[in-house]
Amino acid sequence: MEGNQKDWKIEALVKRAAQASTVIVVETWDPKRVSELISFLKNKSTLVKNGNGGRKGPLFIFYPSRGLYEAGESELKKVTRAPQGNLLGGSDGAMGLEEALEYVDSLVNTTKHVDLVLVDVQNLSQVAMAWLRTWIFDEAVYSQHFTCWVVTENLGVLGDTLRHTILVRPPLSTEAERGALVSKYASDFNIQPEKGLVEALSGLNLHEAESVVLESIARERALKRATVTSFKAEIVRKAGILTIEEPHHGFEAVGGYEEIKEFVRENFISIFKEKELAQSLGLQLPRGLLFFGPPGTGKTLFARALARELQIPLVRLRTEAIVSKWYGESERLLARAIHLAEEIAPAIVFIDEIDRLGQRGTPSEHETSRRMFAQLLEWLGNEDRKAVILGTTNRPQDLDEAFLRVGRFDYILPFLWPDERARVEILRVHTEGRPLAEDVSLEELAERTELFSGAEIRELCIRAAREAFRERRGTITARDFQRALETFRIDREQRARQLKEYLALAEKYTNDARFLSKITQAQGLSRAEAMREALGL
Repeated sequence: MEGNQKDWKIEALVKRAAQASTVIVVETWDPKRVSELISFLKNKSTLVKNGNGGRKGPLFIFYPSRGLYEAGESELKKVTRAPQGNLLGGSDGAMGLEEALEYVDSLVNTTKHVDLVLVDVQNLSQVAMAWLRTWIFDEAVYSQHFTCWVVTENLGVLGDTLRHTILVRPPLSTEAERGALVSKYASDFNIQPEKGLVEALSGLNLHEAESVVLESIARERALKRATVTSFKAEIVRKAGILTIEEPHHGFEAVGGYEEIKEFVRENFISIFKEKELAQSLGLQLPRGLLFFGPPGTGKTLFARALARELQIPLVRLRTEAIVSKWYGESERLLARAIHLAEEIAPAIVFIDEIDRLGQRGTPSEHETSRRMFAQLLEWLGNEDRKAVILGTTNRPQDLDEAFLRVGRFDYILPFLWPDERARVEILRVHTEGRPLAEDVSLEELAERTELFSGAEIRELCIRAAREAFRERRGTITARDFQRALETFRIDREQRARQLKEYLALAEKYTNDARFLSKITQAQGLSRAEAMREALGL
């Protein structure tokens, strides 16, 4: 897809020529895209068709902190207000935004082919918004071939005016651009870049990609994929909405849940690993999984292991960092996260507690919730989506029905409390490398941890090790596990009721009948019946 990327500037001008609007909004936070736009406009032809002939009119650029400039052939000339000008400008004569818009508007009536670029727009006053709306709807302004380019990463500042503009989203970086950047610096520093380096830079804008390459060279005098990936993860983490993980362990680190592993291998992983056969049969690559079940049952651990099995990164969407009290900010952050996740793809986008975003809301709830729900729903249903979305929830019943409709997720799978066989495997995973005494029986411990979650079994192993440490012994004994078990407060009656509830949820939401039959037999029904009988439920 990257190789077929059309020039976003030309695409914007084609729409401008079609009289879509006189205001073009460029959604980006990359200073290199700003420089690219200004360079393009300096040499822009009046006609989109031939692309030749140079500029026919003046080009103005407004920087929030510096004022209005007019672009000459080789330099920028600051436009200052007259001494009697209003007080919106700075003490050095620099124009404020409202004054700059008024100044440019005064030229539009007498001068054709004016371009105005508003750089890094973070907020717009009512007066500034009024100027934009005037230019959008004024036929005389259109006939003068005037265009205003609003460069911003926060589309929310435009409010309802946005729908009357031309919106363009430059790619963060194309494969060709990243390749040229790597080749340039590899040549400048006489360094051989490691294979896969260009792919490792995906998901970064041009400014960030250049920063990562230069940091790698400065620190290590090398361009290694692992180093670049580490620096890239740090840059993405600074954005505060996504984190990138490179999991080190696959399914071997997940104790139990053999039915789920087998199902995912056959119906999910195998299609990725045999793409050609799948495509010949008309099968698309899997696009999403939804896991539901009680807390601590290993949903997050399984997500990491799946990313490792597929040999792709795990990108965690931080839902708590997206929800904001400021108008339009939540939608902007979610849109940016989606855009960034698609650029990083192929990757698993992990959304924990997806029910935070997967509820349509009621008329009494904030409009923000409904808009965010619509954004996420559109992304899930987008046929061109490249990211594999893996969501988890403890409460599938809270998700809107539209969210669970066929086509959003390939499979919806339950994670119940581990059965006895699974508990043995989980104990084996978490005691591996720990010195156990001969009297420790994992099978006996599995029997005694009925209805424990995977997280609680892991904690049991840690607490047993602490018991041994308190007595400064080098081995963990059955007595240590006994003492550790006594520290847990598990309400088995409540767990039994919850198991019944989750089995009912599994019957309702699991969207593969054969898997449902296996999972209920292996992980619940026989145990549930026995438990209900024993407790008189």
